[in-house]
This record gives sequence, structure tokens and C-alpha cells, in this order.
Amino acid sequence: MVVPDKYWLGIAAGILLPAAFVWAYVERNGLWVILQTVEYETWAPMFGQVLFLSVFTNMALLFIAYSADCYRTAKGIASAIPPYLIAAIWLMMG
Repeated sequence: MVVPDKYWLGIAAGILLPAAFVWAYVERNGLWVILQTVEYETWAPMFGQVLFLSVFTNMALLFIAYSADCYRTAKGIASAIPPYLIAAIWLMMG
């Protein structure tokens, strides 16, 4: 099977995979109650750490794309990493 080497495919995967990871992590660990009941100052640093952790899924996907010689897809995945890092840093500092 030939994997398409498209830039937009990398951006879409790079945005959706960490979001799915955050949802699964929060769901699995029962953090919805904490996020709904505590104030912003309490949950923002915790959620920032979860966002920072979700970036590692993109790094794994980036490694897989490079291993498959899909360089345009890898470039799209790499361009989807900074928004998650910026959001994580912003939440952890605020």
C-alpha cells in the first residue's frame, strides 16, 4: 500500500492526533469532574501539562512519517506541533 505524501494530510493528522490523545487521557483518568468543578487557576497548569504530553504523539507520528519517506507529510506534522506547545506553555505559566 502506498501512503500519500501530502502536506495537508500531515497537518490534519498533527492537529487531530494530539486532540484525540488529550480527550482519551482526560476521559481515562476521570479529569472531567476536576476540570468542571475547580477554578481556572487550578486546572490551567494541569491541562497545560496534558497538552505538553500530547505533543509526544506528534513526535511519534513524525518519526513514522520519516521512516516511511513521507517528507511532505512529516513537514505538515511538524508544523502542527507549535500551536500545542504555545498553548501548553501559556496555560502552565498563567
